[in-house]
Amino acid sequence: MRITQEKFKALTSTDNYLFHLHTNYTDGLNSIEDYFRYASKNKFETIVFTEHVRKKISYNFEDYFSEIRRTETKFENVNAIVGVESKIFPDGSIDIPDSILPMIDLLCFACHSFPDDITLYEEAFKEVFVDAKWKSFIRVWVHPGRYLQRIGLTKHNTDIFHGLLNTAVDEGVFIENNLKQVVLLRNIIESIPSESLVVGHDAHSVSELEAHKLMVS
Repeated sequence: MRITQEKFKALTSTDNYLFHLHTNYTDGLNSIEDYFRYASKNKFETIVFTEHVRKKISYNFEDYFSEIRRTETKFENVNAIVGVESKIFPDGSIDIPDSILPMIDLLCFACHSFPDDITLYEEAFKEVFVDAKWKSFIRVWVHPGRYLQRIGLTKHNTDIFHGLLNTAVDEGVFIENNLKQVVLLRNIIESIPSESLVVGHDAHSVSELEAHKLMVS
């Protein structure tokens, strides 16, 4: 399912999607078809797969992509968006192989491991936001609060983080409201325009989606 920025924005204004799903191709417990079946049963029209990737990818991404498209044909009422989740390096590059870019519609980036240097963090993320290489993709900053939680919620750090969120929105980047994230950043998340927010499950199993039902109802 190819999708434009505007169509994705329209999608996320509804409650008919499941975003941020990991399968048994990496650290998830359930298969691609398990998620399709869950979506179909629970009347979700779109599912957004966001499998982990690295430059040295540990599985056959083409097989993963093909399985999503093949399974999609079995479920006429469910569309799929093929996305990935990858980490940002301190130099502002992203840990993703160029070979898979033609197969994806959506790029999630995150801070998985990063030096405890808020200035370096700010510079790296700003580089990603403005890099023309990524602007043809739907871009989502996922679980954005984890780094701040780790290095400390000082006023200085929080001000820089808040500024980064605003820059991201200005550059057309969506911000994930991660249902697993502690509500310590709720006041900051709530300051972001609703059309730039994406509700994310960060699900590694179908049972986690079930657990999140009450959180989004």
